[in-house]
Amino acid sequence: MLVIGFDYQRGAIGETGGYRFVGIGDPQAESVVAERIAKLVQEQAEAGSEPVVLYSFHPLVLALCDNLAGQGHSVSGRNLTEFSRSKAAVDTKATSRWPADFMQIDEALAVLVTVLQEKGHVGRDKPVFKTEIRKLLQRADIRFDKNHSKASGSQNLISELVNQAAARGLIDVAGKEPRIVLWLREPKSVQAEIGEERTPSQEYVNILMSSGLGPFADFRTQLYDMIELTVHDNAGKLGRTELVKRAVAGVREQAPDLLLRPRRKPIPRDSYPWNKLRVFAGELLEKVPVLLNEAGQPFCASWGTAFDKVHGLTEDWRNQLESFLVLELVRKGAVIRSGQAEDLAGALFANRSEESVVRVEEILQPLFEKGRLRFDPDTDTLCLA
Repeated sequence: MLVIGFDYQRGAIGETGGYRFVGIGDPQAESVVAERIAKLVQEQAEAGSEPVVLYSFHPLVLALCDNLAGQGHSVSGRNLTEFSRSKAAVDTKATSRWPADFMQIDEALAVLVTVLQEKGHVGRDKPVFKTEIRKLLQRADIRFDKNHSKASGSQNLISELVNQAAARGLIDVAGKEPRIVLWLREPKSVQAEIGEERTPSQEYVNILMSSGLGPFADFRTQLYDMIELTVHDNAGKLGRTELVKRAVAGVREQAPDLLLRPRRKPIPRDSYPWNKLRVFAGELLEKVPVLLNEAGQPFCASWGTAFDKVHGLTEDWRNQLESFLVLELVRKGAVIRSGQAEDLAGALFANRSEESVVRVEEILQPLFEKGRLRFDPDTDTLCLA
């Protein structure tokens, strides 16, 4: 039997009575600790033929244990009270599951991620108290208001949402109740994923990711195609939310079973972050006026018009959406010098082909003509006009 703890706990627990203590270093963020324990559990499951049973008080550890079981490992998680038979007061309610009659957990996580991004709670130096989370969420989605429905008032709803987000590696958590803080994890750099020196293209991708804007180079073009087809077939019938939902569902349905990604490991279709693609599409259509109303006027699908029916798309709608991504890069301080059209193509389209470079030039040209971008000869960079 393994007992897993911090190194400083070794002396208190010892290694007697058939127990072997495994130290995992000094205290760290809860999600890091949970992942380390999950790795040890996975190693035990892969090394032997007997099922592995994990006992823990911590909901993050139990949630990651569930993830391992879902991946086919012979692992099960149980609350530590079942092993110790202790009468100590333990918050076992924290392991409650997500209420089935509320929104889907993936949708709730997407709202949480978007809110943390918009409020700037990204990285360890920008935390937010867990006690503030519900207020932030209900401002973005009324369904999180306690009084909206019986499900929204479920006990430990926010705790379970935070646990799920931490278990999936979306956030980090620190502290103890009632002073728990959390923050959105900074996007993993492409350098860390592929083990190479970071290029300008990778820097541009990281900037867009940190803004919640993809760029989803692998499916963005297909998404645009599906939006156009969905609007054509349902003119005047759908609002933005349903339009985006159907378009993403169409892209997912047409995607191959195994997704091949440039310089990255292939993944099964169902493992792709489709909900993030949906949030990305909604964000673009909310900020760029490319949808046409019944009068043929373009509008942004914000809160006031989110349910207005879409009757068409502006003539240059694709170019407007692509231009928004470039402008966002410049707004966020990306250094784009003359002669870096290939780097932009690498970021936006995941390739540097002549066709992609031409496409980048087509995106940039109207931004210069309309006075939204300018070239600063002193710094040799693109700037907002």
